[in-house]
Amino acid sequence: MHNRIKEVREAIGKSQTDFAKELGISRSAISKIESGENIPSEQTLMLMEYKYKISRKYIEKNELPKFIDTSQKDKIKNYIDEKITDNSALNDALKKLANMSTEEWNAVYNFIQQFKKSE
Repeated sequence: MHNRIKEVREAIGKSQTDFAKELGISRSAISKIESGENIPSEQTLMLMEYKYKISRKYIEKNELPKFIDTSQKDKIKNYIDEKITDNSALNDALKKLANMSTEEWNAVYNFIQQFKKSE
Protein backbone atom coordinates (compact mmCIF):
# COMPACT_ATOMS: atom_id res chain seq x y z
CA MET A 1 0.00 0.00 0.00
CA HIS A 2 2.73 2.46 0.93
CA ASN A 3 4.38 2.32 -2.49
CA ARG A 4 1.06 3.02 -4.22
CA ILE A 5 0.41 6.07 -2.05
CA LYS A 6 3.81 7.49 -2.96
CA GLU A 7 3.19 6.66 -6.61
CA VAL A 8 -0.14 8.50 -6.79
CA ARG A 9 1.19 11.46 -4.80
CA GLU A 10 3.97 11.84 -7.33
CA ALA A 11 1.52 11.30 -10.22
CA ILE A 12 -0.55 14.28 -9.08
CA GLY A 13 2.60 16.36 -8.72
CA LYS A 14 2.47 16.96 -4.98
CA SER A 15 5.42 17.15 -2.62
CA GLN A 16 5.12 15.30 0.67
CA THR A 17 4.73 18.68 2.39
CA ASP A 18 1.90 19.90 0.14
CA PHE A 19 0.14 16.53 0.12
CA ALA A 20 0.29 16.31 3.91
CA LYS A 21 -0.94 19.87 4.38
CA GLU A 22 -3.92 19.30 2.08
CA LEU A 23 -4.78 16.09 3.94
CA GLY A 24 -4.46 17.78 7.33
CA ILE A 25 -1.54 15.66 8.54
CA SER A 26 2.18 16.28 9.02
CA ARG A 27 4.85 15.74 6.40
CA SER A 28 6.46 13.20 8.70
CA ALA A 29 3.17 11.26 8.81
CA ILE A 30 3.19 11.05 4.99
CA SER A 31 6.83 10.01 5.07
CA LYS A 32 6.06 7.22 7.54
CA ILE A 33 3.06 6.08 5.45
CA GLU A 34 5.13 6.02 2.26
CA SER A 35 7.95 4.10 3.95
CA GLY A 36 5.50 1.52 5.30
CA GLU A 37 6.22 2.43 8.92
CA ASN A 38 2.59 3.55 9.46
CA ILE A 39 -0.68 2.91 7.68
CA PRO A 40 -3.01 5.76 6.69
CA SER A 41 -6.05 6.41 8.82
CA GLU A 42 -9.54 5.92 7.43
CA GLN A 43 -9.91 9.71 7.36
CA THR A 44 -6.72 10.12 5.34
CA LEU A 45 -7.84 7.49 2.83
CA MET A 46 -11.23 9.16 2.51
CA LEU A 47 -9.64 12.57 1.93
CA MET A 48 -7.28 11.17 -0.72
CA GLU A 49 -10.27 9.70 -2.50
CA TYR A 50 -12.37 12.86 -2.21
CA LYS A 51 -9.74 15.54 -2.91
CA TYR A 52 -7.70 13.74 -5.57
CA LYS A 53 -10.09 11.07 -6.89
CA ILE A 54 -7.56 8.39 -5.93
CA SER A 55 -9.21 4.97 -6.04
CA ARG A 56 -9.38 3.28 -2.64
CA LYS A 57 -9.38 -0.09 -4.39
CA TYR A 58 -6.07 0.81 -6.01
CA ILE A 59 -4.51 1.98 -2.74
CA GLU A 60 -5.77 -0.94 -0.67
CA LYS A 61 -5.85 -3.82 -3.17
CA ASN A 62 -3.81 -2.70 -6.20
CA GLU A 63 -6.93 -2.81 -8.39
CA LEU A 64 -6.94 -0.52 -11.40
CA PRO A 65 -7.80 2.19 -12.25
CA LYS A 66 -5.64 4.36 -10.00
CA PHE A 67 -7.94 7.34 -10.26
CA ILE A 68 -11.71 7.63 -10.22
CA ASP A 69 -13.13 8.96 -13.48
CA THR A 70 -14.86 12.24 -12.82
CA SER A 71 -17.77 13.73 -14.70
CA GLN A 72 -17.38 16.84 -16.82
CA LYS A 73 -19.31 18.74 -14.16
CA ASP A 74 -16.83 17.64 -11.47
CA LYS A 75 -13.89 18.62 -13.67
CA ILE A 76 -15.35 22.09 -14.17
CA LYS A 77 -16.04 22.45 -10.45
CA ASN A 78 -12.49 21.41 -9.58
CA TYR A 79 -11.05 23.85 -12.13
CA ILE A 80 -13.13 26.68 -10.71
CA ASP A 81 -12.19 25.76 -7.13
CA GLU A 82 -8.50 25.97 -8.06
CA LYS A 83 -8.83 29.31 -9.83
CA ILE A 84 -10.99 31.28 -7.39
CA THR A 85 -9.15 33.76 -5.20
CA ASP A 86 -10.59 36.34 -2.84
CA ASN A 87 -11.51 39.68 -4.39
CA SER A 88 -10.59 38.61 -7.91
CA ALA A 89 -12.34 39.61 -11.11
CA LEU A 90 -12.66 35.90 -11.92
CA ASN A 91 -14.40 35.22 -8.64
CA ASP A 92 -16.85 38.04 -9.31
CA ALA A 93 -17.52 36.86 -12.87
CA LEU A 94 -18.10 33.27 -11.74
CA LYS A 95 -20.59 34.39 -9.11
CA LYS A 96 -22.52 36.27 -11.79
CA LEU A 97 -22.41 33.30 -14.15
CA ALA A 98 -23.65 31.00 -11.41
CA ASN A 99 -26.78 33.13 -10.99
CA MET A 100 -27.71 33.35 -14.67
CA SER A 101 -31.04 32.04 -15.92
CA THR A 102 -31.35 29.51 -18.73
CA GLU A 103 -32.34 32.34 -21.07
CA GLU A 104 -29.18 34.28 -20.16
CA TRP A 105 -27.02 31.16 -20.66
CA ASN A 106 -28.55 30.69 -24.11
CA ALA A 107 -27.70 34.30 -24.97
CA VAL A 108 -24.08 33.78 -23.86
CA TYR A 109 -23.90 30.54 -25.86
CA ASN A 110 -25.22 32.28 -28.98
CA PHE A 111 -22.73 35.10 -28.48
CA ILE A 112 -19.84 32.61 -28.32
CA GLN A 113 -21.12 30.82 -31.42
CA GLN A 114 -20.83 34.10 -33.35
CA PHE A 115 -17.10 34.18 -32.59
CA LYS A 116 -16.70 30.59 -33.76
CA LYS A 117 -18.36 31.38 -37.10
CA SER A 118 -15.94 34.25 -37.74
CA GLU A 119 -12.80 32.14 -37.20
